[in-house]
Amino acid sequence: MGILDHARTWQIETTATPDECVRVFADCLSGRGGALMGSAWRVSTTSGEAKATAVATYEGRTGVVGALTSMSQRAQYEQGAALGSRLTLSAHRGRGGRTTCTMAMTETSKVLLVFTADARFFRSAMHRVLRRLRAHDPSLALLKQ
Repeated sequence: MGILDHARTWQIETTATPDECVRVFADCLSGRGGALMGSAWRVSTTSGEAKATAVATYEGRTGVVGALTSMSQRAQYEQGAALGSRLTLSAHRGRGGRTTCTMAMTETSKVLLVFTADARFFRSAMHRVLRRLRAHDPSLALLKQ
C-alpha cells in the first residue's frame, strides 16, 4: 500500500467459500484494528447458498492516532467527514471451486475536493482482510481497480 495506491475496488479470487470470505472480513473489521493506527467499524452480514455480503460502516479512529485526533482541528474535520463511510465485501462462488470477492469503498466523503477522507484507515482495514485471506489461500489472485 503506497501513497499513490488509489484503488477503491479490489477483486480477489480465492479457494475460500463465500461465507469464509465474509467471516474473515467481519472478524478483521469488528475489533479496534490496531494500537497505533486503528479504526472502529460496525459490520453487518448476509449469506446465501452461492453469495455472501458484508457491509462495514466506519465509526472513527482508534489507538494512538485516535487519541491524537482530538488535538488537531484538521484531523477532527477529516475524521468527521469520514464517519458513516462504508466498505463492502461481496463474495460469489464461481467455477472450479473458486470464489470471487469484491471489496470496495462504496460510500465515502471527500476532503479538499479530491482526497477520500480517512482513506489510509480504509486501506489499512482492506489490507488486514487481504492478509487473512492470503493466510487461508496463498495462491489467491488480487486485482486492484
